Amino acid sequence: MDTIGLDLLDGYFRKHKAEVTDMILTEYNEQRTLDNRYKLGFEEGIKEGKENAALRIEEKINKILKADPSISLSEAVERGLLK
Repeated sequence: MDTIGLDLLDGYFRKHKAEVTDMILTEYNEQRTLDNRYKLGFEEGIKEGKENAALRIEEKINKILKADPSISLSEAVERGLLK
């Protein structure tokens, strides 16, 4: 038996009547949906990329400082060690 036959969703629909009605009456726009998903995914990808870049830089700095604790960060940059 399915959920409609058992009226399992009836309470949900009654409780959220305005939202359900709005969803039914709102025209579905596939292109807008795809554009929104793309935008959200793009923004999330940018955020993840920045976080990953920061982690890689931190790992390089730690590696440099472990190899030569006397070196300063500005000296490491001048020598091109962070590339």
